[in-house]
Amino acid sequence: MDRRTYIEITPAPGCTPQGSVPIAWQPADAANGNSFTYSYTGASCLVLARNVGTSPQTVTIYSKPDKHGRKDDFIETVPADGAILCFGPYHSADAFRQVDGCVWLDASSKSIMLAVILVEKGR
Repeated sequence: MDRRTYIEITPAPGCTPQGSVPIAWQPADAANGNSFTYSYTGASCLVLARNVGTSPQTVTIYSKPDKHGRKDDFIETVPADGAILCFGPYHSADAFRQVDGCVWLDASSKSIMLAVILVEKGR
């Protein structure tokens, strides 16, 4: 049974009257990992990782072989002291969707805050 902590997606419908959309940051679950469902069509996905700690940390997005020949996981170091790293935009989850239908992420520390933003195409 998958024990990953689910990440809520922040929809960004494009231009808004306010000019911005609040980002729903969630702490990484360094013990169990995190996941989110990305099966949307007509939208791109951004994964943000913010390090609120005082030392660099790593974030991994797990990949799988896809029709474009991609097969390696994305492993990046997020610098310390509030630095933000952006993965994406991804236009399809084909290379990332795991057996449970979710995209899996791991962070090396709970000092990583994660956010997933879904941006409609053409906006």
